[in-house]
Amino acid sequence: MDKLEEKIESLEQVIEALIGRCRNIEIVVGGLAESEPKDYGETLQSIITLLRRMGQKASLNEVKNSLSQLREKMELNSKKSETIHYHHLDIRSRSRLWWLFAIFITVSASSGSCISMLIRNHQLSTDAEKYRVVRAFYPLQSKQLDEAYHNNSEGLLAVADSLLQLPEPKKKEE
Repeated sequence: MDKLEEKIESLEQVIEALIGRCRNIEIVVGGLAESEPKDYGETLQSIITLLRRMGQKASLNEVKNSLSQLREKMELNSKKSETIHYHHLDIRSRSRLWWLFAIFITVSASSGSCISMLIRNHQLSTDAEKYRVVRAFYPLQSKQLDEAYHNNSEGLLAVADSLLQLPEPKKKEE
């Protein structure tokens, strides 16, 4: 008698464990019912009714049959879920592309102006060195030139421009 009672208790424990697992499956399948297309509504409803039937005290053969039916229906209805692939140039990423383009334009403009200023600084440095050499070799003439520039800078610049635009004298051919 004791062995029979122990076997019955162990069977009850196994059945209770199966019922607990079936309830978990019911929760999962119920969650899938919300995300699956409406075409599978009847199939999912029959699976849920099978699980509810198993929740009641049933014999071991009924549980086995119900689980096999459940497995068959799940295998028949298993379908790969379609995923949506978004291209990296979709509407959501356009703002990032505009920011990237604006940063590129800003960096390009800054680099261009920096290079232009470096070239102009080199020209002014070269002119200053040339003028320093002229001052060293011709101090009196450079002093007179400074005084003339301070007195009449516009007139002196006009004369300098006209002298720079004169054609160079032709060299005699030998």
